[in-house]
Amino acid sequence: MFNLKNNYKIWLIFMLIMMMYKTIIMGMYDPENAEAIEAMLEMFPPALLNAMGFNILDASLNGFLAGYYYGFIVILFPLIFTIMLSYKLIGKYVDDGSMAFLLSAPVSRQTLARTQGFTLFGMVTDLIASITLIGLIFSALLFPGELNIGRYLLLNLGVIFLFFAISGITYLCSTLFNEAKHMLGFSIGILVAFFVIDMLSSVDERLDFLQYFTLFTLFDGNKINQGDPIIYFHFTLLCLVGILSYALGYSAFIRKDLTL
Repeated sequence: MFNLKNNYKIWLIFMLIMMMYKTIIMGMYDPENAEAIEAMLEMFPPALLNAMGFNILDASLNGFLAGYYYGFIVILFPLIFTIMLSYKLIGKYVDDGSMAFLLSAPVSRQTLARTQGFTLFGMVTDLIASITLIGLIFSALLFPGELNIGRYLLLNLGVIFLFFAISGITYLCSTLFNEAKHMLGFSIGILVAFFVIDMLSSVDERLDFLQYFTLFTLFDGNKINQGDPIIYFHFTLLCLVGILSYALGYSAFIRKDLTL
């Protein structure tokens, strides 16, 4: 309850931002005039569109969302939210010394580490689930019968798997270090590197090999929308990364010497 009370405002801000973008993008969808949108996009350099993940492989509402919302926006904002929340839940208390107050209560390190980890992943999942629900509501209002709900839910499940892995990495960084500059530096550095590598691998075929050096390759909205069987292997890898990262972070927190 303490965690939710202190962090619901930042959760609400990011939810509203993502809701705004989703409703705007869904409002742009026009099944009878897809050529107009394609003509507008032709004004931009192809390399830029590829880097932003703006690729539509089919003209359905699912394909439209997979190409325009689930290629860049659905990654960028939850990524920022996850880094900020991870620091606020663990890193901030260690960095400013207030961890002593938390541990002075009849709560063990193990319980605290589990609670903060579950809260981190829970709030990130709630953010994605809320945006998923908003998409269902708006699609029913604006384009009844147009959305393939099964594929849409699978697409959002993929986002949850991705951010299970990402939140695990930020949790691990927050538990490994005692100073904010190191916690945030490593979290931001690793994830921004993944993000930039993913963008570079999309803009030039000669850089295609870079896709093997970033987690974001394991989330491909168009492949999920098309039902490509490889996505289940990708989901499994993301789960393994998340489990390993959270486990290492938990172990690091309960074993390390804290600056209290």
